[in-house]
Amino acid sequence: MKRYVAKSFAELFLGLIIVFDVNGASLVDWQQDLDFFAKALVERHPNIYHKLSKETFEAEVESLRADLPKLKEQHIPIRLQQITAKMGDLHTRVSWRHEFSYPIMFTQMGEDVYVTAVLHENMRHLLGLKLVGIEDSSLSEVLTMAGSLISAENKYAIKALVPSVLRDGEALQYLRISKRSDAVVYKFEDQNKLVEVQLQSVKLLPNVSWHRAAQNAIYSMSRPSEIYWYEYHRAEQAIYINYSRCEERKDFPFQSLVNAVASILSKEKVERVIIDLRNNPGGQENLILPLLNVLKNKAVKVRVLIGNRTFSSAFGNALTIKNQLNGILIGQPTGQKPNAFGEVKSFYLPHSRTEVHHSTKYWTRIKGSDPDALYPDVPLEMSFHQYTQGIDPVLQKALTFESER
Repeated sequence: MKRYVAKSFAELFLGLIIVFDVNGASLVDWQQDLDFFAKALVERHPNIYHKLSKETFEAEVESLRADLPKLKEQHIPIRLQQITAKMGDLHTRVSWRHEFSYPIMFTQMGEDVYVTAVLHENMRHLLGLKLVGIEDSSLSEVLTMAGSLISAENKYAIKALVPSVLRDGEALQYLRISKRSDAVVYKFEDQNKLVEVQLQSVKLLPNVSWHRAAQNAIYSMSRPSEIYWYEYHRAEQAIYINYSRCEERKDFPFQSLVNAVASILSKEKVERVIIDLRNNPGGQENLILPLLNVLKNKAVKVRVLIGNRTFSSAFGNALTIKNQLNGILIGQPTGQKPNAFGEVKSFYLPHSRTEVHHSTKYWTRIKGSDPDALYPDVPLEMSFHQYTQGIDPVLQKALTFESER
């Protein structure tokens, strides 16, 4: 496998929806864009009908054509994405405009959705509250409707990605969860009391500073600006490698990390190497191979941390380590299905310049079966309370777990 995911998927995973320029496209322009969309996907995707039948796809396109005069222009790409999501391909999706957002972040842990970050100081009292509904819709209704916009191959990807929809004003209005795109009422549970809060949308700027629910930073999240980093823990005789993007750092080439790890292995006592892929959306799958070659030559235990946010090439890395290095997988099932489409390319609709990403190949990584995810050898999930206290039970297990394999 060469390149399982484009950078744009990593951006989507991180909650940054690509902004396209709305050029005031006319109804005729959108009708032509819709024709282009349907024709191009059929021609460029390996098999758009693997889950969504040809008849259903064509009916969805015609239904959108009939609705075009009634739709707000910003909602047309969202409708296109809703159609695309029905294809069940993680890598095939439509980017929609996302310039304004509500100043709040959510994370789903277990079956519950919590406020994990707020933008403004006067919103701190919302941190840690459990979301129970939006406007007149219950949480279960909201999650179902929001999930219809997520391109996914399993329920774990939806769980990881749907929280970003819950703060998107245009998406909430399109789904008729809220009446407006610039204001919404969230409903929270606070010590068994219902709290209703109306928020106004804001234009988010890059590198904005958020107030977070975690009182103590989770170790694995302590260096967010570095897409990979390592530390040697002498007391535990372990090397921890945080690998959150399968991409090359300009300031620290991946080979430099490999050399550093090799040096530690030759000079220090190392019992285990822990590779954390829990927040890795993918990139260049082969980038990690030099590290795996070093580990193959050492009598060292390898533990791999995976989760619902382990996608694409990161999933491929986890599977390779499991198979070739006898690695033990700890955490939650991956958001990536083992046998799935990938090798992403993209095109733009000619008038609206809406960007459409699509797979070009189908990869069979597990022969003889078709599981919906790569499952951990040791299932374990961080609770919200542990998150707020800076406790990482998955990493703790990796530091102590022994296997008979």
